[in-house]
Amino acid sequence: MLHGHDKLRSLFAMLAERKPPVRQYYRTPYLTDMGEQVDFAETMELNDEGLIQWHHVYWGWFGFRVLQRNEYHS
Repeated sequence: MLHGHDKLRSLFAMLAERKPPVRQYYRTPYLTDMGEQVDFAETMELNDEGLIQWHHVYWGWFGFRVLQRNEYHS
């Protein structure tokens, strides 16, 4: 469990370092470079105090295959 922005920033920095080579960042006016895209949706349900009660991440097929091949640990 992480508390605070500083802890989250360090987590995101670690995740960025472990990004597999197949994952690339693209910026175009149309949100695609006509290549494979890692698509996912992330949802959270918060309680009355603003705390996360449910957290769901839904991966598309390309991102799912990246996870399936364990490319984050390669």
